[in-house]
Amino acid sequence: MLGFLLKSHYLSDDFPNVLTTGNFASFCVKNYKSLETVKALLGRTTLYGTFSAPRTTTTRRVLALPHPTNQLAISLIIANERNRIREVIESSKITLYKTSASAKAERAFSGVDFRSRTKREAEILAKYPVVMTADIANFFHTIYSHSLPWAVLGKQHVKDVREGSDKIAQQELDKHWTSQIDVAIQRGNSRETFGIPVGPDTSRIIAEILLSGVHKNNSFAEMVKNREGYRLVDDFFIGFEDEASARICQDALRRSLWEYNLHLNETKTRIIHSSTVFDGGWKYEVENFQLDNSSRSKQRDGIQRLLEITLRHCEERHDSQPAAFFCRRLLSLDIMFPNFPFVRDCFLRIARDFTVCLKFIAEFVTQYRDILADNESLQVINHWARQVLATHARRGHDLEIAWVLVICGVLAIPVSQEFIGLKDREVSPVVLAVLGLLSAEGLLAESWDEWTTAPPGTGSVANGRNWLPNYEAVHRGWTTNAKIIKEIKGDPLFSRLLKAKVTFLDNSDFQSQVKAFAGPKLSRPSRRIRTGVVDRARVRSARTTSIDKYD
Repeated sequence: MLGFLLKSHYLSDDFPNVLTTGNFASFCVKNYKSLETVKALLGRTTLYGTFSAPRTTTTRRVLALPHPTNQLAISLIIANERNRIREVIESSKITLYKTSASAKAERAFSGVDFRSRTKREAEILAKYPVVMTADIANFFHTIYSHSLPWAVLGKQHVKDVREGSDKIAQQELDKHWTSQIDVAIQRGNSRETFGIPVGPDTSRIIAEILLSGVHKNNSFAEMVKNREGYRLVDDFFIGFEDEASARICQDALRRSLWEYNLHLNETKTRIIHSSTVFDGGWKYEVENFQLDNSSRSKQRDGIQRLLEITLRHCEERHDSQPAAFFCRRLLSLDIMFPNFPFVRDCFLRIARDFTVCLKFIAEFVTQYRDILADNESLQVINHWARQVLATHARRGHDLEIAWVLVICGVLAIPVSQEFIGLKDREVSPVVLAVLGLLSAEGLLAESWDEWTTAPPGTGSVANGRNWLPNYEAVHRGWTTNAKIIKEIKGDPLFSRLLKAKVTFLDNSDFQSQVKAFAGPKLSRPSRRIRTGVVDRARVRSARTTSIDKYD
């Protein structure tokens, strides 16, 4: 279970696919008996790296890249207490979080069952005329770590023990797994007690533990007893026979949250009639739009029409989710060779205007890198990359910068300070790590050490927010900075990882690596007939779920 937690519950899906924790997970499983104890790991204070990413709406969120020491501590606690944690989460009958293991997906817990949401909604709406929808305001950012023991052991009990004179009871409480998670959360965020990292699925597990306590509130538990409803993380959807009952439940939920220093997002908390719940049919329209592939002109016309439908839905909803569905459709399309430049331009347009789609264009570029190696395509993508960076680089939009740099690595496009357009060289740890990969490829105009200036408050070399690029700089030889080399090599965990040649990066889709893998000659579409279908190349990155899916 530890290996699954570290491999599949560590990184958010929003991180670029060059990041991987698979090697770290394998190292920890192989060396399990010689790993530091949880107690020793919790004696170390670290900071997590930050990564700004867009939501499908107009807002953004800051994702966390936890320090491996802290993530190992949390994963060990969860692995050791998995049966108790499973019981606690399952005590919340309306949660969509599934605690069953998934060997196929290499997951310790299956996680949020998004697919069952539609089915559950249909059942609720068929049975009840009124629905209470609720959302917790700034949920992950406002979680009070000390409240974890409250959720499992009871708030009053924990307070009585803490304030009492029974030293043995206090020691037992300190040893309890919820208290250990409390300490781990603090140690991973410079000893702060408010907020847990956004992104890792281990944080969702912690959130589920906390919300199980909310469900234990007598008033709230009574209102949802024998009633259809679901909770997807911090979003509630519960059916009622009438508005009065729904409002009583809403009040009970609000009071229960207050016990944990949490509050409802009043703008997203409503009592609505079932007749007003619908999604507008955009998913069906985008997913089921018929593309006629019988001729070049019909395929092109169909793609153009689908693009227009997608853009209309994005505009009406003020949401980029339809654009993501459009990109998935194009990625699965057998592109006729004469239409390839048009499809390329559709991808570039969508990803520029809706940057949540950048990961899809990265996959597209990787699949069709040979065709995109011509001068015209490289000029178009170079111009597009500068355009995206000009909009986002100076605003601290890490996801946009990182994905554009990954695309540059795939197509061997050189970059520089001028190309990226940053006002200064204070960049996120993920961007700094990708720049290091580009420097090793000979694609970075400046030396990597020229980009290492860290903004205030990032912590030490080994324990701070830039732990990832600092470790990889020593591991991969990007740096000559004596301080970085000394501190990373002197760190108890990183020194072992260096010796075992563990990396957190995977540049197997970069141009130089593909050439080394395929030999001196890449396969090119030289014998393709004019109306033929464009061949796809493999996507080999370890974090991509579509490895070799087109072979």
